[in-house]
Amino acid sequence: MSESTRRAVVIRTALAGAAALLAQAVARVRPADAATSPGHPAERPAPGPIARLRDIPVGGGMVVRGQWVVTRPERRVVRVFDAACTHQGCPVSEVRDGLIICPCHGSRFSITDGAAVVGPARRPLTRRRFAILRGRIHLR
Repeated sequence: MSESTRRAVVIRTALAGAAALLAQAVARVRPADAATSPGHPAERPAPGPIARLRDIPVGGGMVVRGQWVVTRPERRVVRVFDAACTHQGCPVSEVRDGLIICPCHGSRFSITDGAAVVGPARRPLTRRRFAILRGRIHLR
């Protein structure tokens, strides 16, 4: 084997190894990691209130700005969730009959705790911390 052929084999082997390492690093990044990065809209608190308590129906809820779901399973119980479905990140579209509904693949979530009730989603919606100040719901 000539020197130039040997050098080409070594270079190709090194490039293949580098490509394999890069592919492995890329494979470790999940879509959920991107959704929790500091610059993602779901992680930035909303400026000001996201909803008024009186606008959230008892036994139901509403999707706010396509980013959050505010539910009110009981008169004195309020929950806030990210609106991204845990199946593939599609935004949920409505709250009806005690369920939060994802239009993309039919997942349904409980308004009480965000648990996946009907798949394909298996994980609950992500809960958000909030405070109610003067009848308005603010994210923390």
